Amino acid sequence: MDSIEKLNLILAKSENIFERVNFETNDIEYFVMMGAFASMIEQTKAYIYLYKANHFSSTSPIARAIIELYIDIKNIDKELTYVNYLMSEYYNREKDSVKSQSKKKDLKKKRNVFYSKYKSKSLDNEYEELTIRAKLRTAGLLELYELYGMLSGNTHSGIYQFLNIMDDGKNKKDRYLNISKSEASVLEKAIVPYISSYVIDACKVIASGFDKELSKEVDEFYNTIALN
Repeated sequence: MDSIEKLNLILAKSENIFERVNFETNDIEYFVMMGAFASMIEQTKAYIYLYKANHFSSTSPIARAIIELYIDIKNIDKELTYVNYLMSEYYNREKDSVKSQSKKKDLKKKRNVFYSKYKSKSLDNEYEELTIRAKLRTAGLLELYELYGMLSGNTHSGIYQFLNIMDDGKNKKDRYLNISKSEASVLEKAIVPYISSYVIDACKVIASGFDKELSKEVDEFYNTIALN
């Protein structure tokens, strides 16, 4: 079984887990955690679709988004108050996107309320956005920083997007352009197992928060996938 087919099986299991634990609630921690998990599933589905279609120009930003969602899920699981940081980050970005000064003021107020909850044990409650490195450190995932950096470079480099659809000729001198490449690059192939491990680990986090039997089921599923 190749890596993309494994990821496809993990995606199906993730959707199944989501449907089984999803319910209406006013619990903000649950709502944000499940929202991140749902988005992770959606991004993974898009990644698989593009990968199979040999459309690779958008796979790096999608992979980066999956990592960011995974980091958020791990941080929420580690410390529930991290949800308050995510809400403050959301309102801060909303504030920066509007032109109305009254709306900016209202959004800034909402941002500060959530940030104060997040920093409740600190004397310094002045809003400060966390860098990706800081988020990774909090989650205990600092080893992912180099991989994230590679994906970011690919995402933001215009020349990379151009070269990404360039194929070498048979003699390695002639080059030509296609809308779709014939196969994935080394990075595009290498990132798939990482995505698989992040999505299945997110499944474990979600399952363990609800039911021991469900958590055991995810572990057994992971062990079966790992053997194939």
